[in-house]
Amino acid sequence: MDSSLLYHAWGLRGYKCTRTEYKDNNIILHVEAKKRPRVCPKCGCNHLVKNGYRIRDFWGLPIGAKKVIIRMKVQRYKCKNKDCDYDQQEKIRFARGSCSYTRRFANCVISLLKDMTLKATADLLGISWDTIKDIHVRYLKNKYSPPSLKGVDCIGIDEFAVKKGYVYKTIVVDLKSGRIIYVGNGKGADALKGFWKRVKRNRIDIKLLLSGKTL
Repeated sequence: MDSSLLYHAWGLRGYKCTRTEYKDNNIILHVEAKKRPRVCPKCGCNHLVKNGYRIRDFWGLPIGAKKVIIRMKVQRYKCKNKDCDYDQQEKIRFARGSCSYTRRFANCVISLLKDMTLKATADLLGISWDTIKDIHVRYLKNKYSPPSLKGVDCIGIDEFAVKKGYVYKTIVVDLKSGRIIYVGNGKGADALKGFWKRVKRNRIDIKLLLSGKTL
């Protein structure tokens, strides 16, 4: 299979398909990295050798009604330099951590979930509900996780009313970047308890605080 097709269809750049297998309703693409690393990522010497491998399966974007499994030979490398203890598996660039699906597959799921339920998406793709839910939860955590407070030392605090004045929100803004770094429910000091806990936990030194109202 042409390497450019691997990239454009499934987001696999730098990999080659060594074999295509058809089993039940699945298309299994056996892939491995095109090039092996020549130098140790840790010490930089050229004494890197293969040290076994494992096979991992990932859900890839389907072809019509056929499910696609990316089956990768994940190589392990060890440095033979006696002063270096490097012994790790190669990086997998098209998937995150221990996820059993490719990044492109996850992006497709998120797009479908804008108009479909979890169950409908799982049925359409022929994937378990748990896998679809895992993708959705990871997406929500990444999108709505609290912004980093690194480098923040000048902040502005203000309150605003929503729903015709019956509900209040309190926002904290990084005055240097203009980012909203915290949104609290309600108003007054209670709405900022979570923010000040984060400030204390991350040892942030706030040097300037401007507010529309004394809190």
